[in-house]
Amino acid sequence: MPTSTKALTTTVQLGFPAFSGGGRNIAFLACAAEFDPRKPFNIALFFHGFERSLDQQVVAHALAQQVVECRQNYVLVCPRTAVDAATEKNPGKFADQNHFSGFLGELPDHIKTLVRDESLDVTGLADRAGQARLVIANFSAGHRVASTVMSHPLVRHRLAALAFFDSLYQSNAYYQDPGAVLKTGALVGVHRAVYDQIGDDERDNHKDLIAKLVGLHVTPSTSIDAVDRLRPGIAVMESVNIDSHWQIVSNGGRLAKVLAKVDVKTDDQGAAVG
Repeated sequence: MPTSTKALTTTVQLGFPAFSGGGRNIAFLACAAEFDPRKPFNIALFFHGFERSLDQQVVAHALAQQVVECRQNYVLVCPRTAVDAATEKNPGKFADQNHFSGFLGELPDHIKTLVRDESLDVTGLADRAGQARLVIANFSAGHRVASTVMSHPLVRHRLAALAFFDSLYQSNAYYQDPGAVLKTGALVGVHRAVYDQIGDDERDNHKDLIAKLVGLHVTPSTSIDAVDRLRPGIAVMESVNIDSHWQIVSNGGRLAKVLAKVDVKTDDQGAAVG
């Protein structure tokens, strides 16, 4: 894709949200102005954390800017999930594979809304969206959703990469069985240098996951920049010297770097392959 500084963004009403009612059934979508839905593309699913509204998290993580900066044919989708640990259960209805499949199935219509092009061949777009490779990215409490959807076979089948930012706990499927992730996609962990010392639930988690990876004969890179491409079997565990939890995704454009290093693969007919 050509270099761009412009993004197309929209917020849509979901038919298959994680939570229903009270304005919670929404998702933020973004793509570069040059996004071409007539060609194969990837879908980045970003699962946010607690304490701030969806709109605030979109801004804090610079999601629109980062999908532009990756310079690849991508649509980024950030569904509104749980923002309050005290009153909401996370991951909500996304724990049901059929419901999550419905969420993925409705994305083509939302993508058409995003690109604002009434001339699009909706049937062709649905096919390309259904074949799109998935990048699962999560921040902080978004680990609950990411861990759950990673258990869905339909996600594993299409997985290109899993990237977690200050978001690693021993309850996570990708902590317990990183080898299952690496069979189909890359695994990328980015955390503040202090993260593993901030509490009992976080203590030494990255150190222990690195040991698990080494036990699988996978030596993780210590930097996204040091990896040529993110492919199945590739792992990155990057420690960042910043203070703010809320900067871990946007700092250094790290989400954009992850997206940029995942190929949008095509076959001879130009269709995406997982």
